[in-house]
Amino acid sequence: MSANVSGLARQYDGADHEFPPSPVPPSPVLRPLDAWIRVYEECRAMGVAFDAFWYEAIAEGVCYFYRWLGHPRASVLVVFDEELVKHIECRKKDDAELSADEAAPIVAHVAQAFAKAGYSVAPSETFQ
Repeated sequence: MSANVSGLARQYDGADHEFPPSPVPPSPVLRPLDAWIRVYEECRAMGVAFDAFWYEAIAEGVCYFYRWLGHPRASVLVVFDEELVKHIECRKKDDAELSADEAAPIVAHVAQAFAKAGYSVAPSETFQ
């Protein structure tokens, strides 16, 4: 995940802009960031970065961001196509990487949610 939320906020100037629906429904611990304002709030709260590339990728339906409310609290990026989850990336406060032990339950939950929605899941080496 990368860069300038303030600049992006000025560029899109649309706090009520909604993204396409999440491929998976929300759960008690995994919440889709389904509008620009939710992504902006997540970036501010977690210190993760979000730039125009990711904004456009969400609009094109090739990735989605989620808020993980389990422990540790994390932001989750999922990259996919029509059939396959290709990448899952989890970041905690200040854009820090999670340890393998911290990321494992998040990745498992996300992979299971996408599998239930009809997606195949790529080999686990693409997940962090």
